[in-house]
Amino acid sequence: MSLAIPVSGPIVVVHGGAGGGVIRPDVAPALKEGLARAVEAGRSALLAGGNAVDAVVESVAVLENDELFNAGRGAVLTADGDIEHDAAVMDGRRRRAGAVAALCGQPNPIRVARALLEEGRHGMLAGEGAMRFAEEQGFPRVDLEALLTDHRRRQLAARAAGEEPEPAFGDPQPGVWTLEGDTVGAVVLDMDGHLAAATSTGGIAGKSPGRVGDSPLVGGGLYANDRVCAVSATGTGERIMEAVVAHEVAARMRLAGLPIQRAVEEACSIVQGDIGLIAVDARGRVGIACNTPVFQRAVAIGDGPVRAGLSGTDNVR
Repeated sequence: MSLAIPVSGPIVVVHGGAGGGVIRPDVAPALKEGLARAVEAGRSALLAGGNAVDAVVESVAVLENDELFNAGRGAVLTADGDIEHDAAVMDGRRRRAGAVAALCGQPNPIRVARALLEEGRHGMLAGEGAMRFAEEQGFPRVDLEALLTDHRRRQLAARAAGEEPEPAFGDPQPGVWTLEGDTVGAVVLDMDGHLAAATSTGGIAGKSPGRVGDSPLVGGGLYANDRVCAVSATGTGERIMEAVVAHEVAARMRLAGLPIQRAVEEACSIVQGDIGLIAVDARGRVGIACNTPVFQRAVAIGDGPVRAGLSGTDNVR
């Protein structure tokens, strides 16, 4: 089977999390701008001669650097007041992945996951082993203060006191989504027809130390296969990993012949919790689905404009 070269140019799709509630209008522009910057970072990597893996890593790194999102700086805190990241990247050409879990002290865990992918000896490292690997690969550990934001401190204190967590930004308002437990991710189809997927997250606010969600799990939080599709998931990690959702999308396409949009919709339907999915297939078709009111995502096809949406019903394809 030969690869399908995208005639419309490369495709970059990113997400910044799915959840309940609503997003305040004054925060929405900054969220859309962050998503757009992530898409443009991936597209720039491709224009500079990079491949699909380069592009998903650069896209996700932008979201990790933006404290509006629950990844890198600004990630949620564990019950002990620390920050533990999970991240993964998968190369659809080689069908190989690199993943890190319960990683502390790294502003860009996606770059550590990429280094593990290229090192090739292990597919996943966790905890102290992941931290040691990061430093050996030239990623110095930073202090917690470099990753911590005032909002996350207040959020953890509210939870400890049994109070309702405050909104992510500004004055409290009922029904405002708190951005407290979501994942960022990206999928890319490059000009050579290769696919890649990436994920990064701080997990769930107030989680037990050592908790690992779906994000670093191949087949759960992400999957990439050049002959089928690339997928990145966000939502309730425990339910997503139990449904092996990312691989479920690929299986429904490969075995049942479903088009990508129907495959992501059906995969969402089997998850007994919140979920949002972004995907792109080997022919350059994009699939986006969720079961939540909020799903932050953005898409760019070729040199076309970036289209971003925050509501679960926004059409950005």
